[in-house]
Amino acid sequence: MALSNIPSCLVFNQLFIFFLLLLPHAMSISFEFPSFSTNDINLTLQGDAFTNPDGLQLTKDTRGSSIGGSVGCALYHERVRLWDNSTGKPKVTDFTTHFSFIITSVDKSSADGFTFFITPFNSNIPNNSAGGFLGLFSNESAINGTQNQIVAVEFDTYRNPWDPSDNHVGIDVDSIVSKANVTLQTSIKNRPKAYAWVSYNSTTQNLSVFLTFADILVFNGSSSLSYIVDLKTILPEWVSVGFSGATDVVTELHTILSWSFSSTLDAGDGFPQPKKTGDGLTQNKQHRKREHKKQIGVDHWFSSEDIKSSNIILDSNFNAKLGDFGLARLVDHELGSQTTVLVGTIGYLAPECLTTGKASKESDVYSFWVVCLEIACGRNPIEPRAEPSKVRLLESVWDLYGNDQLLEAIDKGLSMEFDKGK
Repeated sequence: MALSNIPSCLVFNQLFIFFLLLLPHAMSISFEFPSFSTNDINLTLQGDAFTNPDGLQLTKDTRGSSIGGSVGCALYHERVRLWDNSTGKPKVTDFTTHFSFIITSVDKSSADGFTFFITPFNSNIPNNSAGGFLGLFSNESAINGTQNQIVAVEFDTYRNPWDPSDNHVGIDVDSIVSKANVTLQTSIKNRPKAYAWVSYNSTTQNLSVFLTFADILVFNGSSSLSYIVDLKTILPEWVSVGFSGATDVVTELHTILSWSFSSTLDAGDGFPQPKKTGDGLTQNKQHRKREHKKQIGVDHWFSSEDIKSSNIILDSNFNAKLGDFGLARLVDHELGSQTTVLVGTIGYLAPECLTTGKASKESDVYSFWVVCLEIACGRNPIEPRAEPSKVRLLESVWDLYGNDQLLEAIDKGLSMEFDKGK
């Protein structure tokens, strides 16, 4: 009797999946460029921007004619939904983007820098936007914020009259004059590789930036900043995300090596999105295959690559479980991790991941202990708005330990009710 029900069960399952694919789902939009190739169809290039196996070049390179006065931008080819007011109560997305880059001086002097920016969908490079205007603003409207709709993070290498220095990171809102900035103690130019994270929390309206370098994982001064901004008052519902760069008489090369982006708001516009739902089903299917391999042998292990407090869930018996295996990878014991794409969450990433781009059992253990510190100290691993010595939780705890003041790191909410020996 049970066997006779098998065909009908299979039909039901197929119909269920079919109708599931027809339903619009609130899936986050995400994409990843671990590298770039010539004529990448997923990018919209404007001005002098181009791609080659070396990366995404935002301005002219040293081949051919003069590279002075160059302007270029590269946008992800699909629009991104920044906010949604269909229910009468605006809902704004959270997003995180990570990219690696190199800024190379052509001569002793160099200029002007590049940006990661958000702009209305289908925007074009403004006229007269070379040099210090970074391909974002025309020289007529750069200071007058009422004429612009742009939010950007600038990596600036030349001091213009409105700049704090020739080596700074700034957050720009509708104007080339940064709302927040930090001057770096370490040169942003001519490094083997730099890594940047830009994230937005719609609840706190906090736009934050974190920067580090492959050859200097810990350096003096601050490399992070943040600014409170309500993006829905600045930008339209549908936007483009991408990069811009510019040079003037003094020049340099701006190369984006990798780029990933993810947001939490539904990218749909009321139409079914079977591909996105299918992606989710595929990911679940792949995870089941991994579980199967995990059960039948010990030749492989899992690298989560994204152990953090928000990925830890409790079961009905309050046992901690690690969730969200979207980044998890099956790894061969002998070969180790073969990925070269840096993934994970800043603050939880082990230092070696920044230099190698690879995860390991050891890097997962590092992330786990950061979570333990987070619980014990009652602080986030990265606090962009904190004073420089307290931006990174791990470093601040090490400093307290070195000064024999470790108990100062304990969460004050514990009211000192804990075993000091532990």
